[in-house]
Amino acid sequence: MVIGQFGVLTPEKARKIAKTQANEVQHGGDPGAERSEAAKAPSVAQLAERYMEEHARPKKKPASAKSDESNLKNHVLPALGPKKAAAITRADISRLHHSMLKTPGAANRVLALLSKMFTLAEKWGLRPDGTNPCRHVERNPERKLERFLSEMELARLAEVLVDA
Repeated sequence: MVIGQFGVLTPEKARKIAKTQANEVQHGGDPGAERSEAAKAPSVAQLAERYMEEHARPKKKPASAKSDESNLKNHVLPALGPKKAAAITRADISRLHHSMLKTPGAANRVLALLSKMFTLAEKWGLRPDGTNPCRHVERNPERKLERFLSEMELARLAEVLVDA
């Protein structure tokens, strides 16, 4: 098992780490297997792929799934893609959310998407229960939009009302 890179670790530190690991082995542990298991853990990119295949495409409307795919491609994967899903912290999520301040609505959609992904990661056993890093990240305030019907929409509404 590799302890560290030559020249980076001092011999004293390397000996200390080796003693700790040897002690762990004596008590039935397997530090090599733990490292190997951690290396196999899925990245955020792999979690996103599973989310799209097992949740978004089969369970959401096509437009919503397409929106999720776009948010993943444009915002989530560039910022978090290679990181291990189990290692993502609230600070990582806050940093991404804060980086999107110019588009508060899109930032909130990305936060909701990540929250769902990490809830599913807990359900799938990829993260311990109750560790969703999106919890307690405050959403941005959004402007309420007021929309009025166009003349064509009003005419159509009038036709439907007359028919009813």
